[in-house]
Amino acid sequence: MFPTPDDMERFHTGVFTLVSATNEGARGHLDIQFFSDSGKKYATTFTPSGVQQLSSMLLGHLAQMGMPPEQPPQFPGEALPGAIPEGEKTKTYFGQQYDTDVIQALGVLVIRANQLDYGLIGLYAALTGISETLSANQYYASTNMKARVDVIRSVSDPDEIGKDAVSIVFDAMDRVKRVSDRRNDLIHARWSFRNGKHRADVIKPNSKTKVTELTVTAKMVMSLAEDYMTASLILEVARQSVLRARSAVRSAGSTPSSTDPSA
Repeated sequence: MFPTPDDMERFHTGVFTLVSATNEGARGHLDIQFFSDSGKKYATTFTPSGVQQLSSMLLGHLAQMGMPPEQPPQFPGEALPGAIPEGEKTKTYFGQQYDTDVIQALGVLVIRANQLDYGLIGLYAALTGISETLSANQYYASTNMKARVDVIRSVSDPDEIGKDAVSIVFDAMDRVKRVSDRRNDLIHARWSFRNGKHRADVIKPNSKTKVTELTVTAKMVMSLAEDYMTASLILEVARQSVLRARSAVRSAGSTPSSTDPSA
């Protein structure tokens, strides 16, 4: 579509994510991470002036387009819509005060976790060739995420889809396992509430530190929800890689060999 200068190398972007730095010293910087369906990963950081330049150039190009793109979907990681009026930071349920920001963030996390489930279901269907309905039935027959991840690894055959596609699938499984473990730590912790504050004691009997105490904030939960979103996008890259690999195998099988007397 676009010519590539001789001194440049073009790569295909499967998905990309944006990470805004908020810590002191890096505030205003933007990290852009690219995930290619070839298995390669790239990252670059824009300074605050670079972010401003990128925004200005993007808006200028969009204004010149004959048909501006539709309103992009809103992803978690951005501010939750609607300001909470003063005095409404907590809401009472069953006689207990809950932080409304945390409650909303947990709701986003539940939705993102569900979308990750269906990303895994779609990838399993692509790897096995079964329907997504049957894939969902098999997926929900197990309630253990480690077992689900192990099954997907076990059916990723390099002889069928190639080593590159298997590598992409395995990278996706590593990311899924990490975010799932973090969610389990949070959801299955021992929660306590006081004055609208949420605390969670993460219990790990097999670890050296048996109990880790967390102060649960909306920012913490939304960060996890955003990581779920990224994992879901990478699952889709893996699924597309598997489908392309299978299509290439079928095409090769239907093309007569030069040594085939019937060719």
